Amino acid sequence: KQSTVSQTSESEPVIPQKKTFSFPKNFNKKRLSFALILGLFFLVLIGAAAGLFYYYWNVPEAEIKLFLYPKYIEKTVEINLAKSATALDLQNFIIPTSANQVTVTGEEVVPTTGTKKVGEKATGKILIYNKISKTRTLKKGAILTNAENLRFELAEDVTVASASSQSQDEGESIAYGKAEASVNAGGVGTEYNIAKDSVLTFKDIDKSSLSAKAVDAFSGGSSETVQVVDKKDKDKALESLQTKLLTQLNDELSKQTDKTKLAFDTGEKPEITESSFDHEVSDEATNLTVKATMKVNTLVISKTDFDYTLMQALMGSIPESFQISSDGLQQEIKNQTETKDGLKIEVNTKVKLLPKVDFDNIRRSIVGKYPNLIQSYFQGLPNFAKVEIVVRPSLPGFLGTLPRQEGKISIAVEEVK
Repeated sequence: KQSTVSQTSESEPVIPQKKTFSFPKNFNKKRLSFALILGLFFLVLIGAAAGLFYYYWNVPEAEIKLFLYPKYIEKTVEINLAKSATALDLQNFIIPTSANQVTVTGEEVVPTTGTKKVGEKATGKILIYNKISKTRTLKKGAILTNAENLRFELAEDVTVASASSQSQDEGESIAYGKAEASVNAGGVGTEYNIAKDSVLTFKDIDKSSLSAKAVDAFSGGSSETVQVVDKKDKDKALESLQTKLLTQLNDELSKQTDKTKLAFDTGEKPEITESSFDHEVSDEATNLTVKATMKVNTLVISKTDFDYTLMQALMGSIPESFQISSDGLQQEIKNQTETKDGLKIEVNTKVKLLPKVDFDNIRRSIVGKYPNLIQSYFQGLPNFAKVEIVVRPSLPGFLGTLPRQEGKISIAVEEVK
């Protein structure tokens, strides 16, 4: 009987039972639910407040546009452009130069204004009467004229016998020496086609001792008026081309002036070194063309040297609290005079200044403040005009301050035009 009990004890181990939680009989479960809900509410409220604080502290950004009035300073600066200088001398305002030559070519066409009569000369034969008792020899080219003062010339040498006396019933008479000769008109035109028996006289010989008449009517004379080159046409063409070439020279000088260098003419008058015309005076032509080359010597300087020199000249006139704006330097070269070593130029300068702005200091001064309360701060800045403030996002009420972090504030300066 004992043996049997022992077997049963070894084959079936005893498993301890788990204890379960239970509220006391007098515990109020409704109060626990309320406490849990209240705690959860406070946790949510604290989380929301923390999130709102994080948003307020880190998210808002501000853009500030600061409008300032510019300040202007005007000054005339004398600068020497020296051929002998090898380096920039800011103390004495001397800029080294390099020599250059600008050459331009061109042509000009002008209508001709001259006129000329052209055509054929009349020819004919004359009978010469020698009225003195001496033989006459007349050379080719001897001049004759008619009653209308038209000029003719002998076309050949001619010898005319002397006059002789002849006895007649009525008494003695004189027989003139006679000779035929060819003549050419002294000019072109139909007016030289004179009629038969027209009387001609020799130049510088009295008609009482020598005369002539046309054997037959002269013929062959004709003419027309054509357009030719006048001397005034050449003068006008060259003058017009000079004006055009001077314009081209100025354009070329402008091309030499760029972002890196400036070119100045030396004061020497530009000269035409070569010129040619396609026609000469009295040539038949409706147009006259002239071609020419013009040259001028220039001095070239570095644009950087020029700007540095102007800045050096202006530095003493700029207040310490101001700085030159990005587009603030204007200059105009009013006068230039030639010197032994180059040129002296007078430059009228006008510099636009804006106050120096300490952006970091402004951010430190306005961070976290209400926009309507910082107007007085900006009004204390030099040359202040107005300020525009934009905060994004715009928070309501007491949260509507500028950002709490300086890095969230951007500031831009604009000048009042």
